[in-house]
Amino acid sequence: MITLTSLKRQRYTHLYILFIFFLTIIHDIHAQSDWTLQNSGTEKSFFAVTWTGGVFIAAGEGVIAYSQDAKNWNHVNVESITGDTAITFREIIPPVEGKDIIALGYKHVLTSPDGITWTDHSQPSSAYIVEVIWGGNKFIGAGDVLFTSTDGINWTEIELPQDSISFIRDIAWSGSLFVGVADYCYIFTSPDGNNWNIYFGNRVPELATVTWTGSKFYAFEQAPGWGIASSTDGVTWSAPIPLPDKNLKNNSINSSTKKRDGPYGKICWTGKELIYLCLKIYTSPDGITWTTQNSIGPGAKCDITWNDSIFVAVGEKGKIMTSPRDNVGISQKINTVNNSRNISLRVTARRLYASIPPLLKNRNISVSIYDISGKKIFKQSSFAADSRIKCSIENLAFGRYTFVVTGGGMQFMKTFCIMH
Repeated sequence: MITLTSLKRQRYTHLYILFIFFLTIIHDIHAQSDWTLQNSGTEKSFFAVTWTGGVFIAAGEGVIAYSQDAKNWNHVNVESITGDTAITFREIIPPVEGKDIIALGYKHVLTSPDGITWTDHSQPSSAYIVEVIWGGNKFIGAGDVLFTSTDGINWTEIELPQDSISFIRDIAWSGSLFVGVADYCYIFTSPDGNNWNIYFGNRVPELATVTWTGSKFYAFEQAPGWGIASSTDGVTWSAPIPLPDKNLKNNSINSSTKKRDGPYGKICWTGKELIYLCLKIYTSPDGITWTTQNSIGPGAKCDITWNDSIFVAVGEKGKIMTSPRDNVGISQKINTVNNSRNISLRVTARRLYASIPPLLKNRNISVSIYDISGKKIFKQSSFAADSRIKCSIENLAFGRYTFVVTGGGMQFMKTFCIMH
Protein backbone atom coordinates (compact mmCIF):
# COMPACT_ATOMS: atom_id res chain seq x y z
CA MET A 1 0.00 0.00 0.00
CA ILE A 2 1.37 3.37 -1.01
CA THR A 3 0.93 6.00 1.68
CA LEU A 4 1.57 9.72 1.74
CA THR A 5 4.46 9.11 4.13
CA SER A 6 6.11 6.64 1.77
CA LEU A 7 5.66 9.05 -1.15
CA LYS A 8 7.31 11.81 0.86
CA ARG A 9 10.17 9.49 1.81
CA GLN A 10 10.69 8.57 -1.86
CA ARG A 11 10.58 12.24 -2.83
CA TYR A 12 13.22 13.20 -0.26
CA THR A 13 15.37 10.25 -1.27
CA HIS A 14 15.25 11.33 -4.92
CA LEU A 15 16.05 14.92 -3.99
CA TYR A 16 19.02 13.75 -1.92
CA ILE A 17 20.36 11.65 -4.79
CA LEU A 18 20.04 14.65 -7.14
CA PHE A 19 21.80 16.82 -4.58
CA ILE A 20 24.67 14.32 -4.31
CA PHE A 21 24.87 14.11 -8.12
CA PHE A 22 25.19 17.89 -8.50
CA LEU A 23 27.77 18.07 -5.72
CA THR A 24 29.83 15.51 -7.60
CA ILE A 25 29.62 17.54 -10.82
CA ILE A 26 30.61 20.75 -9.07
CA HIS A 27 33.46 18.95 -7.31
CA ASP A 28 34.83 17.57 -10.60
CA ILE A 29 34.56 20.96 -12.34
CA HIS A 30 36.73 22.58 -9.69
CA ALA A 31 39.28 19.76 -9.48
CA GLN A 32 42.79 20.77 -10.55
CA SER A 33 41.89 24.40 -11.33
CA ASP A 34 44.71 25.89 -9.24
CA TRP A 35 48.37 24.94 -9.65
CA THR A 36 51.27 26.03 -7.48
CA LEU A 37 54.92 26.08 -8.57
CA GLN A 38 57.09 24.35 -5.96
CA ASN A 39 60.81 24.82 -5.32
CA SER A 40 62.44 21.70 -6.76
CA GLY A 41 65.97 22.82 -5.89
CA THR A 42 67.25 22.40 -9.45
CA GLU A 43 67.10 23.86 -12.95
CA LYS A 44 67.49 20.41 -14.51
CA SER A 45 64.48 19.09 -16.43
CA PHE A 46 62.25 16.39 -14.97
CA PHE A 47 60.78 13.80 -17.34
CA ALA A 48 59.06 11.39 -14.94
CA VAL A 49 57.24 11.43 -11.63
CA THR A 50 55.38 8.82 -9.59
CA TRP A 51 53.73 8.24 -6.22
CA THR A 52 55.01 5.10 -4.49
CA GLY A 53 52.44 4.95 -1.72
CA GLY A 54 54.66 6.82 0.72
CA VAL A 55 56.77 9.26 -1.25
CA PHE A 56 56.76 11.19 -4.52
CA ILE A 57 59.77 10.62 -6.80
CA ALA A 58 60.73 12.83 -9.73
CA ALA A 59 63.57 12.06 -12.13
CA GLY A 60 65.18 13.60 -15.19
CA GLU A 61 68.49 15.04 -16.36
CA GLY A 62 70.93 13.47 -13.91
CA VAL A 63 68.54 14.07 -11.06
CA ILE A 64 66.32 12.04 -8.75
CA ALA A 65 64.34 13.94 -6.12
CA TYR A 66 61.91 12.69 -3.47
CA SER A 67 59.30 14.28 -1.23
CA GLN A 68 56.56 13.13 1.12
CA ASP A 69 54.38 16.21 0.62
CA ALA A 70 55.41 17.32 -2.93
CA LYS A 71 56.50 20.67 -1.48
CA ASN A 72 59.81 19.95 0.23
CA TRP A 73 62.16 18.07 -2.11
CA ASN A 74 65.39 16.23 -1.31
CA HIS A 75 67.93 15.12 -3.91
CA VAL A 76 69.67 11.79 -4.40
CA ASN A 77 73.40 11.97 -5.21
CA VAL A 78 73.14 10.14 -8.53
CA GLU A 79 76.79 10.63 -9.47
CA SER A 80 78.06 8.99 -6.28
CA ILE A 81 75.81 5.97 -6.92
CA THR A 82 76.50 5.48 -10.62
CA GLY A 83 79.82 7.24 -11.25
CA ASP A 84 78.11 8.85 -14.24
CA THR A 85 77.45 12.58 -14.51
CA ALA A 86 75.32 12.44 -17.64
CA ILE A 87 72.50 9.96 -16.92
CA THR A 88 69.04 11.04 -17.97
CA PHE A 89 66.16 9.16 -16.39
CA ARG A 90 63.03 8.90 -18.54
CA GLU A 91 60.83 6.67 -16.43
CA ILE A 92 60.13 5.87 -12.77
CA ILE A 93 58.26 2.65 -11.96
CA PRO A 94 56.45 2.51 -8.59
CA PRO A 95 56.42 -0.70 -6.51
CA VAL A 96 54.54 -3.50 -8.30
CA GLU A 97 53.94 -7.00 -6.92
CA GLY A 98 56.43 -6.45 -4.07
CA LYS A 99 59.19 -5.11 -6.33
CA ASP A 100 61.35 -2.07 -5.52
CA ILE A 101 60.96 1.37 -7.03
CA ILE A 102 62.80 1.45 -10.37
CA ALA A 103 64.44 4.40 -12.19
CA LEU A 104 65.34 3.77 -15.84
CA GLY A 105 68.29 5.56 -17.43
CA TYR A 106 70.60 4.89 -20.34
CA LYS A 107 72.80 1.87 -19.38
CA HIS A 108 71.75 2.28 -15.76
CA VAL A 109 68.79 0.90 -13.83
CA LEU A 110 68.47 2.11 -10.23
CA THR A 111 66.32 0.39 -7.61
CA SER A 112 65.19 1.57 -4.20
CA PRO A 113 63.01 0.17 -1.41
CA ASP A 114 62.00 3.63 -0.21
CA GLY A 115 62.98 6.29 -2.78
CA ILE A 116 65.87 7.45 -0.62
CA THR A 117 68.49 4.69 -0.75
CA TRP A 118 69.32 3.55 -4.30
CA THR A 119 71.31 0.70 -5.86
CA ASP A 120 72.78 0.87 -9.36
CA HIS A 121 72.41 -2.03 -11.79
CA SER A 122 74.72 -1.15 -14.68
CA GLN A 123 73.42 -2.54 -17.94
CA PRO A 124 75.59 -3.62 -20.88
CA SER A 125 72.55 -3.16 -23.10
CA SER A 126 71.93 0.24 -24.64
CA ALA A 127 68.17 -0.13 -24.14
CA TYR A 128 66.52 3.26 -24.30
CA ILE A 129 63.12 3.15 -22.55
CA VAL A 130 60.83 6.14 -22.08
CA GLU A 131 57.51 4.57 -21.04
CA VAL A 132 56.70 1.40 -19.09
CA ILE A 133 53.39 -0.34 -18.45
CA TRP A 134 52.69 -3.29 -16.15
CA GLY A 135 50.65 -5.98 -17.87
CA GLY A 136 49.70 -8.12 -14.89
CA ASN A 137 52.70 -10.47 -15.03
CA LYS A 138 55.45 -8.49 -16.77
CA PHE A 139 56.57 -5.03 -17.78
CA ILE A 140 56.46 -3.80 -21.37
CA GLY A 141 58.79 -0.90 -22.15
CA ALA A 142 58.61 1.50 -25.09
CA GLY A 143 61.48 3.45 -26.60
CA ASP A 144 63.87 2.76 -29.45
CA VAL A 145 62.06 -0.60 -29.74
CA LEU A 146 59.78 -2.65 -27.50
CA PHE A 147 61.21 -4.37 -24.44
CA THR A 148 59.92 -6.84 -21.88
CA SER A 149 60.99 -7.58 -18.31
CA THR A 150 59.70 -9.54 -15.34
CA ASP A 151 61.77 -7.68 -12.74
CA GLY A 152 62.15 -4.18 -14.25
CA ILE A 153 65.94 -4.52 -14.14
CA ASN A 154 66.81 -6.93 -16.95
CA TRP A 155 65.17 -6.04 -20.26
CA THR A 156 64.86 -8.08 -23.44
CA GLU A 157 64.08 -6.65 -26.86
CA ILE A 158 60.82 -7.88 -28.38
CA GLU A 159 61.07 -9.01 -31.98
CA LEU A 160 58.45 -7.23 -34.07
CA PRO A 161 57.20 -8.15 -37.57
CA GLN A 162 58.33 -4.74 -38.85
CA ASP A 163 61.84 -3.35 -38.35
CA SER A 164 61.18 0.14 -39.70
CA ILE A 165 59.67 1.60 -36.52
CA SER A 166 62.06 4.36 -35.50
CA PHE A 167 60.70 5.34 -32.07
CA ILE A 168 57.89 4.01 -29.92
CA ARG A 169 56.33 6.85 -27.99
CA ASP A 170 53.85 5.31 -25.56
CA ILE A 171 52.02 2.13 -24.61
CA ALA A 172 48.78 1.30 -22.77
CA TRP A 173 47.21 -1.88 -21.35
CA SER A 174 43.47 -2.54 -21.08
CA GLY A 175 43.71 -5.74 -19.09
CA SER A 176 43.39 -7.81 -22.27
CA LEU A 177 45.20 -5.78 -24.93
CA PHE A 178 48.43 -3.79 -25.22
CA VAL A 179 48.29 -0.82 -27.60
CA GLY A 180 51.44 1.07 -28.56
CA VAL A 181 51.97 4.11 -30.76
CA ALA A 182 55.09 4.94 -32.75
CA ASP A 183 56.57 7.41 -35.22
CA TYR A 184 55.35 7.62 -38.80
CA CYS A 185 51.77 6.40 -38.20
CA TYR A 186 52.55 3.01 -36.66
CA ILE A 187 50.19 1.33 -34.20
CA PHE A 188 50.88 -2.07 -32.70
CA THR A 189 48.71 -4.32 -30.54
CA SER A 190 49.17 -7.52 -28.57
CA PRO A 191 46.93 -9.59 -26.28
CA ASP A 192 49.86 -10.97 -24.29
CA GLY A 193 52.97 -8.86 -24.92
CA ASN A 194 54.54 -11.68 -26.94
CA ASN A 195 52.69 -11.74 -30.25
CA TRP A 196 52.25 -8.36 -31.93
CA ASN A 197 50.22 -6.99 -34.84
CA ILE A 198 51.48 -3.89 -36.66
CA TYR A 199 49.23 -1.37 -38.39
CA PHE A 200 50.55 1.43 -40.60
CA GLY A 201 49.75 3.34 -43.77
CA ASN A 202 47.67 6.25 -44.99
CA ARG A 203 44.61 5.31 -42.92
CA VAL A 204 46.51 5.01 -39.65
CA PRO A 205 46.73 8.24 -37.61
CA GLU A 206 49.98 9.44 -36.08
CA LEU A 207 49.43 9.18 -32.34
CA ALA A 208 51.74 10.67 -29.73
CA THR A 209 50.54 9.28 -26.39
CA VAL A 210 47.89 6.75 -25.36
CA THR A 211 45.95 5.65 -22.26
CA TRP A 212 43.09 3.32 -21.29
CA THR A 213 40.08 4.60 -19.33
CA GLY A 214 38.22 1.39 -18.63
CA SER A 215 36.04 1.51 -21.73
CA LYS A 216 38.19 3.13 -24.46
CA PHE A 217 41.72 3.98 -25.45
CA TYR A 218 42.38 7.71 -25.78
CA ALA A 219 45.33 9.24 -27.60
CA PHE A 220 46.65 12.58 -28.79
CA GLU A 221 46.58 12.61 -32.59
CA GLN A 222 49.22 14.72 -34.38
CA ALA A 223 48.26 13.84 -37.94
CA PRO A 224 46.15 14.01 -39.99
CA GLY A 225 44.01 15.65 -37.30
CA TRP A 226 45.07 17.51 -34.19
CA GLY A 227 43.37 16.63 -30.92
CA ILE A 228 42.19 13.74 -28.74
CA ALA A 229 40.96 10.59 -30.52
CA SER A 230 39.37 7.46 -29.04
CA SER A 231 39.21 3.77 -29.90
CA THR A 232 37.77 0.57 -28.45
CA ASP A 233 40.24 -1.75 -30.19
CA GLY A 234 43.35 0.43 -30.60
CA VAL A 235 43.19 0.12 -34.38
CA THR A 236 40.18 2.14 -35.55
CA TRP A 237 40.19 5.67 -34.16
CA SER A 238 37.54 8.39 -34.01
CA ALA A 239 38.01 11.83 -35.51
CA PRO A 240 40.06 13.86 -33.00
CA ILE A 241 38.34 16.32 -30.66
CA PRO A 242 40.20 19.68 -30.81
CA LEU A 243 41.59 21.04 -27.56
CA PRO A 244 40.35 24.50 -26.49
CA ASP A 245 43.67 26.27 -27.14
CA LYS A 246 43.57 27.36 -30.80
CA ASN A 247 47.28 28.14 -30.74
CA LEU A 248 48.28 24.70 -29.44
CA LYS A 249 49.37 23.42 -32.85
CA ASN A 250 51.57 26.42 -33.58
CA ASN A 251 52.99 26.60 -30.06
CA SER A 252 53.23 22.90 -29.29
CA ILE A 253 56.43 21.00 -28.65
CA ASN A 254 58.46 20.54 -31.80
CA SER A 255 57.15 17.39 -33.47
CA SER A 256 60.68 16.32 -34.33
CA THR A 257 61.57 16.20 -30.62
CA LYS A 258 60.97 12.91 -28.91
CA LYS A 259 60.98 12.24 -25.20
CA ARG A 260 64.74 11.87 -25.60
CA ASP A 261 64.95 15.65 -25.37
CA GLY A 262 61.41 16.62 -24.47
CA PRO A 263 57.94 15.05 -24.52
CA TYR A 264 55.28 14.87 -27.18
CA GLY A 265 52.83 15.27 -24.37
CA LYS A 266 51.27 12.83 -21.93
CA ILE A 267 47.69 11.62 -21.62
CA CYS A 268 46.42 9.67 -18.62
CA TRP A 269 43.21 8.64 -16.87
CA THR A 270 42.75 9.38 -13.16
CA GLY A 271 39.72 7.18 -12.68
CA LYS A 272 37.40 10.17 -13.01
CA GLU A 273 38.84 12.29 -15.81
CA LEU A 274 41.38 12.47 -18.60
CA ILE A 275 44.43 14.70 -18.28
CA TYR A 276 46.59 15.77 -21.22
CA LEU A 277 49.89 17.55 -20.58
CA CYS A 278 51.85 19.43 -23.21
CA LEU A 279 52.81 23.07 -22.89
CA LYS A 280 49.62 23.42 -20.87
CA ILE A 281 47.41 21.08 -18.83
CA TYR A 282 43.98 20.05 -20.15
CA THR A 283 41.29 17.98 -18.43
CA SER A 284 38.11 16.26 -19.57
CA PRO A 285 35.51 14.06 -17.83
CA ASP A 286 34.50 12.33 -21.07
CA GLY A 287 37.18 12.92 -23.75
CA ILE A 288 34.86 15.35 -25.54
CA THR A 289 34.64 18.50 -23.42
CA TRP A 290 38.10 19.82 -22.54
CA THR A 291 39.14 22.56 -20.11
CA THR A 292 42.46 24.39 -20.01
CA GLN A 293 43.86 24.42 -16.47
CA ASN A 294 45.72 27.31 -14.87
CA SER A 295 49.12 25.68 -15.16
CA ILE A 296 52.31 27.49 -14.26
CA GLY A 297 54.63 29.19 -16.74
CA PRO A 298 56.07 28.21 -20.12
CA GLY A 299 57.89 25.01 -20.97
CA ALA A 300 56.77 21.43 -21.39
CA LYS A 301 54.84 19.55 -18.74
CA CYS A 302 56.26 16.04 -19.05
CA ASP A 303 54.54 13.76 -16.55
CA ILE A 304 51.93 13.71 -13.78
CA THR A 305 51.00 11.55 -10.79
CA TRP A 306 48.77 11.84 -7.72
CA ASN A 307 47.77 10.45 -4.38
CA ASP A 308 44.63 10.91 -2.30
CA SER A 309 45.20 14.62 -1.71
CA ILE A 310 47.37 16.17 -4.43
CA PHE A 311 48.34 16.13 -8.11
CA VAL A 312 52.02 16.56 -8.95
CA ALA A 313 53.22 17.50 -12.46
CA VAL A 314 56.84 17.87 -13.56
CA GLY A 315 58.49 19.49 -16.56
CA GLU A 316 61.39 21.27 -18.12
CA LYS A 317 63.91 23.41 -16.22
CA GLY A 318 63.18 21.89 -12.81
CA LYS A 319 59.46 22.68 -12.74
CA ILE A 320 57.36 20.83 -10.18
CA MET A 321 53.73 21.91 -9.94
CA THR A 322 51.02 20.79 -7.52
CA SER A 323 47.25 21.04 -7.39
CA PRO A 324 44.88 20.00 -4.58
CA ARG A 325 42.97 16.79 -5.03
CA ASP A 326 40.17 15.58 -2.79
CA ASN A 327 38.67 12.76 -4.82
CA VAL A 328 39.75 9.16 -5.28
CA GLY A 329 43.53 8.84 -5.65
CA ILE A 330 45.12 6.40 -8.09
CA SER A 331 48.82 6.07 -8.86
CA GLN A 332 49.40 7.06 -12.47
CA LYS A 333 51.45 4.00 -13.34
CA ILE A 334 48.75 1.67 -12.05
CA ASN A 335 46.24 1.03 -14.82
CA THR A 336 42.55 1.66 -14.21
CA VAL A 337 42.00 -1.24 -16.53
CA ASN A 338 38.22 -1.54 -16.38
CA ASN A 339 35.22 0.38 -15.15
CA SER A 340 32.14 -0.44 -13.11
CA ARG A 341 30.87 -3.04 -15.57
CA ASN A 342 33.50 -5.44 -14.26
CA ILE A 343 32.35 -5.28 -10.63
CA SER A 344 29.04 -6.50 -9.23
CA LEU A 345 28.01 -5.06 -5.85
CA ARG A 346 25.25 -6.15 -3.48
CA VAL A 347 24.56 -3.85 -0.53
CA THR A 348 22.75 -4.97 2.62
CA ALA A 349 22.17 -3.19 5.91
CA ARG A 350 25.43 -4.51 7.36
CA ARG A 351 27.64 -5.73 4.51
CA LEU A 352 28.77 -5.03 0.99
CA TYR A 353 29.34 -8.07 -1.20
CA ALA A 354 31.51 -7.62 -4.29
CA SER A 355 32.16 -9.90 -7.23
CA ILE A 356 35.54 -8.78 -8.60
CA PRO A 357 37.07 -9.40 -12.05
CA PRO A 358 38.76 -12.77 -12.68
CA LEU A 359 41.96 -10.85 -13.49
CA LEU A 360 42.40 -10.25 -9.75
CA LYS A 361 41.84 -13.85 -8.66
CA ASN A 362 44.80 -15.40 -6.81
CA ARG A 363 46.42 -12.00 -6.29
CA ASN A 364 47.13 -9.80 -3.31
CA ILE A 365 44.49 -7.07 -3.45
CA SER A 366 43.65 -3.87 -1.61
CA VAL A 367 40.03 -2.81 -1.11
CA SER A 368 39.10 0.79 -0.28
CA ILE A 369 35.88 2.76 0.14
CA TYR A 370 35.74 6.54 -0.31
CA ASP A 371 32.96 8.92 0.64
CA ILE A 372 31.73 11.68 -1.69
CA SER A 373 34.40 14.13 -0.47
CA GLY A 374 37.11 11.67 -1.47
CA LYS A 375 38.03 10.73 2.09
CA LYS A 376 39.16 7.12 2.46
CA ILE A 377 36.95 5.61 5.15
CA PHE A 378 37.72 1.92 4.75
CA LYS A 379 40.73 -0.14 3.66
CA GLN A 380 41.68 -3.78 3.88
CA SER A 381 44.28 -5.98 2.18
CA SER A 382 43.84 -9.66 1.45
CA PHE A 383 44.59 -12.49 -0.93
CA ALA A 384 41.82 -13.01 -3.52
CA ALA A 385 41.42 -16.78 -3.41
CA ASP A 386 38.21 -16.39 -5.40
CA SER A 387 36.30 -13.60 -7.08
CA ARG A 388 34.12 -12.72 -4.07
CA ILE A 389 34.90 -10.34 -1.23
CA LYS A 390 32.81 -8.77 1.52
CA CYS A 391 33.16 -5.61 3.62
CA SER A 392 31.41 -4.45 6.77
CA ILE A 393 29.48 -1.21 6.13
CA GLU A 394 27.16 -1.09 9.14
CA ASN A 395 28.83 2.12 10.37
CA LEU A 396 28.48 3.99 7.06
CA ALA A 397 25.95 6.81 6.93
CA PHE A 398 23.32 7.47 4.29
CA GLY A 399 25.02 8.66 1.08
CA ARG A 400 27.07 7.93 -2.03
CA TYR A 401 30.39 6.02 -1.91
CA THR A 402 33.06 4.69 -4.27
CA PHE A 403 34.33 1.12 -3.99
CA VAL A 404 37.91 0.61 -5.28
CA VAL A 405 39.85 -2.64 -5.58
CA THR A 406 43.52 -2.71 -6.64
CA GLY A 407 45.84 -5.59 -7.44
CA GLY A 408 48.35 -6.81 -10.00
CA GLY A 409 48.96 -3.30 -11.28
CA MET A 410 45.24 -2.93 -12.08
CA GLN A 411 42.44 -0.97 -10.51
CA PHE A 412 38.65 -1.26 -10.68
CA MET A 413 35.99 0.95 -9.16
CA LYS A 414 32.25 1.30 -8.80
CA THR A 415 29.95 3.72 -6.97
CA PHE A 416 27.14 2.66 -4.64
CA CYS A 417 24.59 4.31 -2.37
CA ILE A 418 23.47 3.54 1.17
CA MET A 419 19.80 4.42 1.60
CA HIS A 420 19.20 3.39 5.23
